[in-house]
Amino acid sequence: MNKDKFDELIKQIYSAVDGLREMFPNKRFTPDGRMVGDIGEVIGQYYYGIELHKTATHKGSDGIIMGRHVQIKCTQREETYLKDEHDLFLVIKIFPDGSWKEIYNCDGKRVWQRYKKSMYDPIVSLRNLLELNKVVKKEDKILRIK
Repeated sequence: MNKDKFDELIKQIYSAVDGLREMFPNKRFTPDGRMVGDIGEVIGQYYYGIELHKTATHKGSDGIIMGRHVQIKCTQREETYLKDEHDLFLVIKIFPDGSWKEIYNCDGKRVWQRYKKSMYDPIVSLRNLLELNKVVKKEDKILRIK
């Protein structure tokens, strides 16, 4: 993957969104859902070496690293949701300039046990995940390779 081209294409997406918002100020034109999730997955693949599953509909995880399943969540909001208790959980926030920030990188069990309120309210704030990420030991994280 060409990192500079990737960053530039993400910037172009958000630049187009800004233009649409100018033309139609009553609409948000937020890139979300599938697109943001796919961006997060390729960040996981490129920067962390996660081997993504061949199909987008693999149940329970987005990829594997060192024999462990990884769920990757990418958002541009201030919260994300928990689907299941994952072996490894990587949460990324993406910004309109194409940059991104690792929010949480460790096992999913500690997040699930600490923040899951109910089956119907599995939302967790990025602020809480950042705080939890501060106490994660380096050896418990998926190592960033680039």
